Amino acid sequence: MDNYLTDLISRLSDRSDWGIIKNSGDSISFKAHREAEKITDSGYIPQLIGYIEVEKKKERRDSAYFILGKIAKNLQDEKVAEFLINRIPEEKNENILSSMLDRLADLPKPACLDLTLLLDATRDKRRYVRWSAISALDNTNNPKAEDRLIEILQNPEDDYDLTRANATLSRIGSSKSLPHLEKLITYKIMDVAYSALNAMVEIADESYLPLFVKQLTKGKLKSVAIEGVVRYGREDVIPVVIKRIKELVAKQRKYQTIIHKGQTDLMVGMEFLVTYSKDYKYIRDLYNILTTKKSGLLFDIEKEWLESHSEMFI
Repeated sequence: MDNYLTDLISRLSDRSDWGIIKNSGDSISFKAHREAEKITDSGYIPQLIGYIEVEKKKERRDSAYFILGKIAKNLQDEKVAEFLINRIPEEKNENILSSMLDRLADLPKPACLDLTLLLDATRDKRRYVRWSAISALDNTNNPKAEDRLIEILQNPEDDYDLTRANATLSRIGSSKSLPHLEKLITYKIMDVAYSALNAMVEIADESYLPLFVKQLTKGKLKSVAIEGVVRYGREDVIPVVIKRIKELVAKQRKYQTIIHKGQTDLMVGMEFLVTYSKDYKYIRDLYNILTTKKSGLLFDIEKEWLESHSEMFI
């Protein structure tokens, strides 16, 4: 195998400077991981596959899986996904197998690819393997993947199975998942309910707008619901968006919650309202209130956003 790959594998698992350096970002291992994430040389793929098949030391295989997964992700290589799926029965160590499945999650898996071994892994009794396998059903349009995720929603091993399945469905799910996700938006565990509603926002259509409006006005998942409202709503939802923004600045918020593309829910709401600001004076009035009377209740990123969009609220 190429000397560079051999050296990189060694550096990925190097712990010699742990406890010596103050900043973990300066460690040999950390820098090697960031280096591996940028590799795009397809010629390394067959070398790494051959290495993995014969390497006995699990730590070195783990490092090789990491490099291989990152290269395949950068190149969107479908053949590596097939190789990793076929490796599932070969890897007995829970940590190595879970890590390998995490690499698989990033890779494209065409509908024709046999997912049987991966689907079986989503039933593994070892929770870390199972959770990673659920996430690894991402990046495919194979209907068997969505069907299995729906099965998990109906009969999970634990609550985190639900959170993982919801997250994966948010990217590969279709309308047939929506009724099953809807049942979970009142789930007792907030992470499960939150991820279920978020998945619905991603794969729903305008017919679900009333549900998002209801969640925004009366539910406990308002930071997610506002995304659904502004995505599928038009002028008719302006009043509920304004009401939510006024609620947000009614008192000092304890936490700055980023919900979408680096934005807070207030920013998401205002980005929607700015579209209609020229037509409705009360939207411009809201902007003025936020930048004057309520300025002290805004987070810095919200102030910066409002300032950068000031001309649109004139």
